[in-house]
Order: sequence, then C-alpha cells, then structure tokens
Amino acid sequence: MSQAEMKWGAGREWDLEQLSQALQKNMNADAYYYLEKRGVNRDSAEQFRVGFVPARIGFYVADEDPVAETFENRVVIPLVNGEGEVVDLIGRSVDHREPKYRSLYGIEDVFFQESVLEDSDDVILCNGIFDVMVLQQAGLPGICLPNMLLFKEVHAERLKDKRVFICMGNDETGRRESVRLQSLLASVAQETFIVQLPESVRDINDLFVRLQQPVDVFVKLLNHAIEETIYAPMSPDIRNMTVFNEEYIKRFKGRGNGPATGLAALDRMLNGTLPDGLSVIAGPPGLGKTTLLKQIADRTAALQQPVLYISWDLSPFELWAVSIARVLGVPYGSVLRGEHEPEAVHGANQIYMQAGKMQWTLECGRSTELRQIEAAIERIHVVTGKNPVVFVDPLHRFLEADEAGKAKGLRATAYQLKEWSRDWNVPVIAALPAERPEEVTLDIRASADLVLALEASGTTADGARKLRISSLKNRSGASGTVFVKFYENRSQFTDALW
Repeated sequence: MSQAEMKWGAGREWDLEQLSQALQKNMNADAYYYLEKRGVNRDSAEQFRVGFVPARIGFYVADEDPVAETFENRVVIPLVNGEGEVVDLIGRSVDHREPKYRSLYGIEDVFFQESVLEDSDDVILCNGIFDVMVLQQAGLPGICLPNMLLFKEVHAERLKDKRVFICMGNDETGRRESVRLQSLLASVAQETFIVQLPESVRDINDLFVRLQQPVDVFVKLLNHAIEETIYAPMSPDIRNMTVFNEEYIKRFKGRGNGPATGLAALDRMLNGTLPDGLSVIAGPPGLGKTTLLKQIADRTAALQQPVLYISWDLSPFELWAVSIARVLGVPYGSVLRGEHEPEAVHGANQIYMQAGKMQWTLECGRSTELRQIEAAIERIHVVTGKNPVVFVDPLHRFLEADEAGKAKGLRATAYQLKEWSRDWNVPVIAALPAERPEEVTLDIRASADLVLALEASGTTADGARKLRISSLKNRSGASGTVFVKFYENRSQFTDALW
C-alpha cells in the first residue's frame, strides 16, 4: 500500500510534481510577504519551488478538495529526494492556525535539502525547514527532517563520516534534542558539534532575520563550537547556565514538564507536577491505581496535552467506562453493566469528549515492545505537533525483551523506560501492584524518578476510602505523606479536607 493510500485511503493518489507546479502559480503578495518576514527572498522561493494555497471564503463542502483543505492559507514546500523527485508536500500556515506544519503524506525518511549529503562533507543539522532555507541563501549546507523529533539511528547512518553541526531551537526542548541527536550520531559521524545560539535568539531562522550580519555571526558560532570541542572536550558549567536557570524558574513556579495530578496536597508535595522521567504509583490490587491514573490522564488531555494510555488489563471500552463513571458520579461496574439511561451516558460522553479528542489508548499483549509504543508516539506527534504524556498500566506486564527475545526483568524494564522517556522528552507514569510499600524493590526505586505508594487508611464519614499516599522517592521534590479520598461509588479521587 502506498503512503497516499495509508493516509487518505484507496484511490487517493496525486502527481506531486504536477501538483507542486500548480501551487507555485498561486503565489501572491500575501505568500511573498510571509516568506520575506521569515527571511526568504523571491529567488529562494523559486529555487525551493514554494507554492501557496489561499484561504477559502464562504460555504464549501469539507472534503471536496482534500489538498486545499489540508493546506488552506499555507505556503507549500516540496520535499525532494536524492533523485530529484517530489515525494511529499509540506505546508506552513501563514496565520496562527494549528498545527503550524502539515504534510500531505507524512514522509519520515527523506531529509529536506537532501542533495546537501552528496555535495558536502560538512552538514548543519537544523530544527526546521526555514532554518535550512536561510542557510541555503547564505551558501551554508543545512538539512533537516520535516519533523526532527522522528530522527533515529536510520537517519544517523545517512550522515556517516560527515562533520555534523547540530543547531536546534534555543530553548530547553531544543537543548535536550541536541544532546539526543549527538548521542545518535556519535558512532557514525566523523565529528559532531553542538552549536550554541545567542541567548536572545530562538533558532537559526530568527538569527538570520534579526541580525545585521547573520552569516558572519553564524560562521563564528560554528568555529566556536569546533574550538570548544577541541580545547575543552568537557564543557564547563557556564555552557549550561541558561539550562540551569530555566530549570530553577520552573521549580520556583511549581511547574514541570509532567502533568499535575489535580489533587492539591499531592501536587504541593510534588512541587506542582509529576516529574520528567519515570513515575511509579504502587499499591495493592483494588485500591484505585487505574482510577487514579485515568483521572490524571483525563485531566491532562482536557488541558490539550496529548496522552497515550498503554493498557494491558483493561480494554479501551473499559477505560472509557472508568471516565464516564467519574463524570456521572457512579460506580464503574454500573457503566459496564449498562445500568444507566443512554441519554445520561450520551451527556457524560459529550463532557468527556474534551479529554477524549487528545487521548489515545493502546491495548497491549505479551508481545508488545517499546518500538511499538515509539511508533504510536510518532503518530500522535504528527497529528498534534506535541509528544504525549505516557501512562503505563501496569508496569509489571511490560517486560521488554532482549536481543535474544528473552524477557528482561522488571528492573531492566523500569530503567529502559526511564532512559527512553528522557530520550523522547516525555513523562511516563506507571502503575505497579504492591501489597505493601516495602514490596517496591530497591531496583525500581533506583530506576524511577518518583515512587508513590498507596495504602488504605480506613473510611470516612461520607463513605469514601481514606488513602495514604507516601513518597518513597522523589528526585525533584520533598518526601512526605498526604491523604486523599477514593470514592468507589463515584469512581473519583478527591482531596481529603480534614
């Protein structure tokens, strides 16, 4: 099956060369004005064969022209492979609509400006297409993937024996991505250098738009990266001062990359949010671990942060029933048994829809591996433009296999999940059955960034189960204990106000 059929269904094929030529004829003052703001002149627009799809006005049938619908009010840039063939089209909105970038097929294995690989032994690995375009105007060899977060070993192999200058966005995500890329390239590239942009500059494109002599400045940054690597192979702390300051500001404001639980006392203990890396929530069977994870997942998705919920024990329908029971304020089992009027469930479903449209459930079995989850994350990123928060329920069923196909132990799986979450810059929250806190092994505690233990602590006057949540380990916050209420009769966790 072709890429077009995979994305659009049978019968949806386009002559991309012809389509690209047609879209070039649509270029108008609005399109050229946007390109000029991004530092791309008309000669470059013609060289890169940039086209345009203007905004549509008035009533129209949504699917009558899927290309126009996909690229409405976007400049459209062809993705060309090493043989000079157009293999995809990438559109960038010229207004504020999201996602900023859309592709026709979602090709992942072709670099933008791939011809550079044949022409130059030095390559500047950039964050985005407009970085590459302004570098090309300056005669500098830039390349990127349409989505650099999908850069893997197979892409690194194509840069074999090159000197690679890595220059991602000048923020926390970009700096983490630079380190990830350098790690992937270490064994194949001749040399790798991470290029540090000036503090006030967002990315290469921003530098070329804002500075008076951008080429001179950027070449100096390239040379500085070489000198630092040669003369100071271990970077001094001053290189990381901006990163350290950003991390402190997040902690000062009680914000992290992970989601908040929505339980005030617990969030205070966690310094605002669950941490980056791997968080483990342990407790006896039947004490509400899945209910708690699903409540946090729904809250996160409702805030328009994508969520991937990986489940071994419950089907997607059963997890949906957990959420609907909480919205209705009824026991989970009563939804499974079909005890409520369809109108009531329909109303609850409308409420849940806000979370449901940003949440994906992956039902797993014994053969599920990390690479399948990585593929799901990639697809979610293509759709939303963001990496999802990942929930694993439960952790002990996820025994990653080694190269010989033999299941690894829980310790190795936990460590692999932690490293993987950092490489992908996604928080992972996992449930783990444990009758008592001391059953959470030292191996799990060593691998996880956060370990929370749930214990029963009686009942309350209003019929809720009183639960103690103890922090057995917390890399980025205080240890301690908080109490919450678990209302089984309405499938919900709340703060304990006493």
